[in-house]
Amino acid sequence: MAAVPCDGENIAKDSPIQIVDFQSVQNRTSKLKFMKRVLTGILEPIWDIPLHVISIAGASRQGKSFLLTVITNLLTSLELGIDDPWRQLLQDDQLRDGFKFQNGVNRLTVGFWIWSKPFLLKRRDGSEIAVLILDTQGVFDHFTTKQDWSMIVGLSLLTSNTVIYNLMNNMQEDTLTVLNTFMEFGMLSLQEGDIEAKPFQRLIFLIRDWNIPQSFPYGAVGGHQFIQQKLEPNPSMARDSISVRASIKSCFEECECFLLPHPGQRAIQNNFAGKMSELDDNFKSQLKILMDELLNPDTLKQREIQGNPVMGRNLLDLFEKFVAAFNSIKLPDAKSLLELTVEASLEAISKQCTDQFQKELEKSMKDVEYMQVDELKGLFNQLSQQTVQQFEQMTQNISQAKLKKRIMGIMMNELIGKYHKEHETNKAKKSQLEDALLQSGKDIFSNLMIQLLSQCPLLPHQFEEARVEAEQKVSDHLRTHCGHLRDDNFHAKILAKVRPDLIAMVTEFKSKNNANFAQQQAVISQVVITLLDEYRNLLHIAKMAGNAFTRTRLQEELDESLEMAFKRYVDLNDIRHTDLTGIAIGIDLGTTYSCSSVYRSGKIEMIPERNYHRFTTPSNVLFKEENNEIVVGQTAKDQSIEHPGNFDAKRLISRKFDDPLTQKDIKLWPFKVINYNGKPKIQVGSNTYFPEQISAEILKKLRQDAEVHLNCTVKDAVITVPAYFSDSQKQATKDAGEVAGLNVLGILNEPTAAAIAYSLSYTDELKRNVVIYDLGGGTFDVSILAIQKGEIEVKAVGGNNHLGGQDFDNAMLDHCLKEFQLKHGIDLRTGDRDTIIQGRLRRIRHICEKEKIGLSETSSVTVIAEAVTPDKNLSVAITQDQFNEMNNASFLVTIDVVKKALAEAHLTPDDIDDVVLVGGSIRIPKGAAIYAAMQSGSQARLLGHISLSDVAPLSLGIETLGDVFSIIIPKNSKVPATKTKQYTTSTNNQTEVTIKVFEGEDKVATENNLLGTFSLTGIPPGPVGREKIDVTIDVNKEGILNVTAKIISTGGNKEVRIDSQRTNLTREEIARLA
Repeated sequence: MAAVPCDGENIAKDSPIQIVDFQSVQNRTSKLKFMKRVLTGILEPIWDIPLHVISIAGASRQGKSFLLTVITNLLTSLELGIDDPWRQLLQDDQLRDGFKFQNGVNRLTVGFWIWSKPFLLKRRDGSEIAVLILDTQGVFDHFTTKQDWSMIVGLSLLTSNTVIYNLMNNMQEDTLTVLNTFMEFGMLSLQEGDIEAKPFQRLIFLIRDWNIPQSFPYGAVGGHQFIQQKLEPNPSMARDSISVRASIKSCFEECECFLLPHPGQRAIQNNFAGKMSELDDNFKSQLKILMDELLNPDTLKQREIQGNPVMGRNLLDLFEKFVAAFNSIKLPDAKSLLELTVEASLEAISKQCTDQFQKELEKSMKDVEYMQVDELKGLFNQLSQQTVQQFEQMTQNISQAKLKKRIMGIMMNELIGKYHKEHETNKAKKSQLEDALLQSGKDIFSNLMIQLLSQCPLLPHQFEEARVEAEQKVSDHLRTHCGHLRDDNFHAKILAKVRPDLIAMVTEFKSKNNANFAQQQAVISQVVITLLDEYRNLLHIAKMAGNAFTRTRLQEELDESLEMAFKRYVDLNDIRHTDLTGIAIGIDLGTTYSCSSVYRSGKIEMIPERNYHRFTTPSNVLFKEENNEIVVGQTAKDQSIEHPGNFDAKRLISRKFDDPLTQKDIKLWPFKVINYNGKPKIQVGSNTYFPEQISAEILKKLRQDAEVHLNCTVKDAVITVPAYFSDSQKQATKDAGEVAGLNVLGILNEPTAAAIAYSLSYTDELKRNVVIYDLGGGTFDVSILAIQKGEIEVKAVGGNNHLGGQDFDNAMLDHCLKEFQLKHGIDLRTGDRDTIIQGRLRRIRHICEKEKIGLSETSSVTVIAEAVTPDKNLSVAITQDQFNEMNNASFLVTIDVVKKALAEAHLTPDDIDDVVLVGGSIRIPKGAAIYAAMQSGSQARLLGHISLSDVAPLSLGIETLGDVFSIIIPKNSKVPATKTKQYTTSTNNQTEVTIKVFEGEDKVATENNLLGTFSLTGIPPGPVGREKIDVTIDVNKEGILNVTAKIISTGGNKEVRIDSQRTNLTREEIARLA
């Protein structure tokens, strides 16, 4: 195919395309015309792919086009994946279209030509390299000057990896002379550069029709011998000749020579069409050796400048700069060429850094609804700093400081431009988000009000409650969508904008409700009139039948009514008196959520979390080291994704660090727990905290919210704990209350608290057996109760202090992590810094918790967390069946606990009248509030018809000889309780005995929970078994115990008392923390 000049509009396929042409200029060197659009179209497919450029220079009509055609044919086969391209070439025999070759003396083309498409070759390691083929036309003939020759050869040297210098018969001195200008450039590069790489990569002198093989044999071996001799300086040579020889050796990484034999007579005929079979066998053999070595994909080096790789986009810039330089008044000197080369390299690096900046910026802004200006500025500063560091690192081997500074300045201006563009886009996003949130808020309010009003007309206070609820839903919705923006003012701003619309809707809805209410009232009035008429008729019939009240019955009814009226007066008076003497609150200190309430004015009153108007407060605590601020509740939970908030502290209360359950939880918690003298402490930055301190902050928050709500100081409180809490855990909870500034009136079992609230509805004489099933955020309790006439008897308790909603979250989290690892081979719990892992787990856990709630309303959910690794998202679908399956073991545990408790209460499922389901609800603190009222002042008189009989959840006893657990107070004994058991000395002349107190059900003492140890001294010496010792255990109504040991023979004069001090904190620590 003939070479086709092209202006860039229509690039011919599979043909050589001219990219540089010569234009004659009067009285000066020819001017180069660069077809930029043409080269751009060819290079765009390999814009960011490493290059290897092969160019060929030499006089016309000396076999260059034939050689280039062979090269393009072989590269086409390599690109198609053919194993042996040379054999394929011989089988095809006829060369496919390539560079047009024709024997004769007249040249056909001039300038610089490139094959119309790059060849993408695969290497064994899977990487790709793009090969470009360049041809020079018009060198070493009488139509072009030596300066023209220099420009063509110079472009080849400056842009190519491999330059093939095509010569006929031998190498003349002027062959080397034309390289001289560019050798000066190369030497200057070596002098000023800071890298070891040479400025040019490979030069091959290809000598055709070699006719003295007896002196230097054909091929690379003879060529090597020839070029070594040719480049050897001779004292008789001119100074420039010696200089250029030394420069060639210094400036090229490889300088080789290959000697080709004559191709045969058929090849030099004018009608030779490229049949391989018509070529001389020796020529073909040597040509194959040359091609195998030249076109091996695994040995092709990528083009580099100043040690930095050249991609497609960089080659375009190089051509443009060098052509502009050659078009100056005179040929550029070596220094100018070096500066151009360095400038092109710096611009290429700048472009690479800028592209990386843009990529990271887009990644950070992806799926972000809106980013605050300060946060966007911070992101820009961070990314621009990284970009500058990347630029400095990539240019550390380039010594031209001024040039580097100028290019970096241009790069920074471009980054600033990208920031301003992103800033404008971000402002538009914010405006769109505001409009969308305003509309969604109005829609939520309208839909909820319509739904409530459609059921039946509302009374005024009901309408007001509905309005408040609807507004709270709107606020919650806006807070949810604004929370991740980390802009505290944005939520308030949107809420302020939407409020006038809500007020207008309220007016409209109230008008409709009043109209409906009036209509309904008219209907009801008519019904009442009808019923009264029927009643009068029935009463007349009853009188006629003689069924009227007797005087005695009428007197009894009157007395009963008077008694009830008087009792109501006494109760009201007691309530007013209690309101004056002080208030006690009930607190449910939950694993995931906590709440509080108060019993006053004859009813339960829930206390909302300040600023959020919710009756539950998340049990989350956030410590901000930068300003020593402690954040508790919903605000801490909202920020838990960005900051390492603490939760689940209840599970650590009074546990040892090496407890297996503690170690199991640590693996899934997104905060760090350390070992402090065998006790667990939560580490936040450089500070550490006891679990009691975390619980104390939650209790302090609940107390403060109560004081704001009740408008008075609150000191007294009753705190609920799981029924299966040990004595030490109950004492630790009491200590946490003391640290929070509370006077803890009592510790109440959570199921018992629920039972108190339940019993308010049943104070009649009918006896009811009730199961309290309490599945909370972190604990599970069950109590079997007998309730009659306000009397509550706890018949049996059971539970698991390590089972609850958090375990379901953990199961979902673990399932998602395993699915991600199965899909991508990456364990998200390892491989990064602790802070990154913790932040990642916090985010996924937060999403799991939200989707778990969604499973109660839909059959399946998808847990989606974006960018859990720099290039991967997590997406795991979970159905209700899968959720039930992954938590089936936990569900079965609760059923087993219920069965065991029923058996211990000597009841069957048929004996149960009611089952009360508790967990994550507000009924538990209601029960605690009733108990608090019973403990404070004359309020106890108001609730005098309710009494409580609780039981010990675990057996209590001491260790005896042989590590035997001797039970003194059995499990499910009514509390408060005091029981004594007698023991004797176990050795002769024993004067001292160590008493170890345990709780649990194992017959081996040390397998149970050790509560305390003390020594009893002063035992009179004597034979084994003579001295008797009474050990008394006293359990109060809160389940907290005291132990006493007394020597019988001393007449009771020797008595040792032990108070329960089994909590993690000492009295000194409690005083310091309070």
